[in-house]
Parts: sequence; C-alpha cells; structure tokens
Amino acid sequence: MMQLIEDRISSVIQRRSIHMSFHVTEGEGRAFIVASITSPADAREAAFLSYTQIAEVLSERGMVEVHERIFGNLSVEHDVTSARRQAFTFFGISPENPVTYIEGNPLWGKGLAGVIIHAVKADEVWTVMDSGVPCGRRWRRGGSTYLVLQNITGDNNPPPSPLNLRGDKRGDERSLQPRQMIEHAERILRENGASYKDVVRTWFYLSDILSWYAAFNKVRNEKYSEFGIMPGPGDRELLLPASTGIEGVTPSGAVCAMDLIAVIGNNENGRNTHLNTLPLLPSPQGRGNDHPPPLVGEGKGEGEHLTETCPLIRRLTSPSQLDAFRYGSAFARASVVSNGSTDLIEVSGTAAIDEHGVSLYPGDIRAQIDCTFDKVQTLLAQEGAELKDICSATVFVKQPEFAEIFYEMAAARGLKNFPCVCIVADVCREELLFEVDAEAVVKTGVKGSRGRVNNNSHRECVENEGERFSQY
Repeated sequence: MMQLIEDRISSVIQRRSIHMSFHVTEGEGRAFIVASITSPADAREAAFLSYTQIAEVLSERGMVEVHERIFGNLSVEHDVTSARRQAFTFFGISPENPVTYIEGNPLWGKGLAGVIIHAVKADEVWTVMDSGVPCGRRWRRGGSTYLVLQNITGDNNPPPSPLNLRGDKRGDERSLQPRQMIEHAERILRENGASYKDVVRTWFYLSDILSWYAAFNKVRNEKYSEFGIMPGPGDRELLLPASTGIEGVTPSGAVCAMDLIAVIGNNENGRNTHLNTLPLLPSPQGRGNDHPPPLVGEGKGEGEHLTETCPLIRRLTSPSQLDAFRYGSAFARASVVSNGSTDLIEVSGTAAIDEHGVSLYPGDIRAQIDCTFDKVQTLLAQEGAELKDICSATVFVKQPEFAEIFYEMAAARGLKNFPCVCIVADVCREELLFEVDAEAVVKTGVKGSRGRVNNNSHRECVENEGERFSQY
C-alpha cells in the first residue's frame, strides 16, 4: 500500500528567510521527493536546506536516489552542487551519483528553483558509467530491471549562437546534436541489455526551443523510425515513450540534453508485456471507429494471460487531445508501468492543445491553466487516478507573474500543496503560456476503485542557528 506524506516547511537559517515546500510520496519501496524554493533566497543556503532534508529522508528510509534533477540558474550551479556535496557527505551519501542540472529559472530571476528526486529500495542498485563518467542508475525491483540515464548529450562542443540556430551558416547543428544525443542514449541502452523499445519516459531539454523545435522533431521522428517505434499507417500498437520537450540549458553547453527511464522485462524473451492500442482517427465523414479492438500484448502475455514476472507497460492516448505523433511530435500522452500492487503513471508535458492538435486560448493564461488541468485529469482518469495522485511535477510558465495564478488555481482544485517545481521557460509553441508534466502513483486494481491512499501528515519545521523544532 502506498503511504503518502506531504510536508510543508517554512525555514529561517542564520537570519535569512528561506521558504521551501517539501513533499515526500513513499510506498512499495519507492519515494518521490520534491523540494521547491518558493521565494527569493541565497542559492547555496537554499540548496543546503533542501539537500539536508532530502538526505534525512534517504537515510531514514534506507533509500538510494536513482533519478535526480536540479532546476536553477547556471550561474549558481557551483554553489548549489557544493551545498549538495556537503549535505550528502555529512549523511554518508555519495555525492558522485548522476544528476541533471537544468537551467530552470526561478520566478524571481536568479537562484535555485528546486529539486526532484526519485528514490528506491531495491535488490541491487548500480551506477551506469559511460567512458568513466556516471550517467545513470540501474536497479532491480520485483524481478525486473529499471534503467535511468541522465544528462545524455551529443556533441559537447559549445552550442551555436541563436543567430546560427535560426540561420543557415550552421544549420547542421540543429540535426547533428539531437541525432548524436539519441544515438548516444541507444548505445548505452544496448550496453545495458536494453533498447529504445524499452524506454517508457524521456525528458528533452532544448536550448532556444522556439527557434528549432520543428528541426528537433524531424530528427527524433527519423531516429524513432529507425528504432521501429514510430507508428506507421495501419499500426495498432503504440511503443512511443511519454515525453517532455521544453526550453532548457545544461552546464555541458550542448544544444540539447535528455534523461530517460527504461524498463527491462524479465521473462524468457527478455521483453516486457505491452498493452498499447491506437484509436482509429475518425474519417472525414465522421464515421471512424472510436472503439479500438481488444488489447493485444507483446512478449509472453496477451490480454489477461499476463506474466507475473515482468512489468506490464501501457502507453496512453487521450480522448481530449490528438496523439502528438499525428502532428509531428513523437511521444505518447502518458506511460504506465504496472508492477506489484502499484502503477506508476508518467504524464508527458501537457498544455492547452485540443483533439485536433490546435493550441487553445492564446493569450489567456487562466484558460490555458484550467484547460491543462482538465487534460491531465482526463488522462489520469483512464487509470482510475486523479490530480491528487500526482507525486512530482514540473510546472513551466512563460512569464513569472503566471506562477501566482497557477498556485491560486491549483488551490481552488484542492491542490494547495501540489508537489511541483515551478520554473520560467518557453514551451514548444509561442502561443502556449503554460505546461505541466507529472509522475503519479496509484494502487493497482479495478478502475474507479483505486487512487490516492493516505495523506498522512503535514509538518512545519523552523530552523534557526542549528536548532530544529517540528510540529505535527
């Protein structure tokens, strides 16, 4: 049974006020930790407070972080990572584990926006190395192998200037680096007994996204076609991963970087069981078949005859949004990993886009936020889940002042303590002002009878010159 804990912390350290929202969702040997800085603060002090809390959780629960993302300005990266090292070292946690640092600007302009961590208790956890550099984590849980790759890039040469990205002088850069990046990820996957067909989730961070997102999509589509996962005419099976593609720069200086999650099956074929079907598009006359045929499994099981030794993977489409690959973006709206008594739902970056692939409510931030919440809720409802089942999320707003509106509208939906890091970033279309991606966990069971388990505690801590007082 999942045990959910949400902690809200207001802290004061050495007379400098740091307001941090801290959430832990834990159960079935897995935890999601979200530390979000909610007001201007010194980056190093905010990072040290965040990582002290994170390290305490990991140490107390005997867990290991397997996916770690930091959002903040590149100018404070050294301060943030130094504080991380200090806190982890104090608690006996290796600071050399892989981490992805993304320039996700906080609402006030400069500093640390927050940290998102996925941690596990597992039979075995390894650090994945690439040319002597830590690049991911691999672990076994419930008889299956999971693989996270982080901060994967192509060419590490400095990125071209925005002028060159938009012009013709170095136009190859827009295809070369993403191609190399995806091929780099595929090579590491194969070295670890997996392939791109095992990938259930990707995150792509693209410098100056609005100037070349179409070029990126072209390369991704071509590579996914080579890997055999790009849907073609008449295909009834969806193998694309859930994904986020967003504005972001990493310290490597590469034009693009990616993280991913893969799940490696444990049946005699070394394959997962997939239940993924594509709905048929309605005909121009409106007589399309809206009801897909019975689900067909890939691997050992079909339909209800599923193996108990490998995870069940599902890629979801949405009844309220056109499949993204139908308008040129190769990803599924969500992926579900069912293993044991819980389902992990990986929700792709979602914005106000309708069932025809058209952007909605240009210039209206409230309508876009409301629409996006509805789209995510509709998607989650297919798995008997709801917005309150989200255990970690990233919120992207085009302008800082939109964040207050988001928090207000989230609270109105009963999500006052929504576990997210909110950053200022461009979304993939100029007219889109808001996007959210998420990870949700629900109990496995009959649709409509499962969902969030417990909202156990609410904790407030005040720290001042080394003394801590907690109220429950």
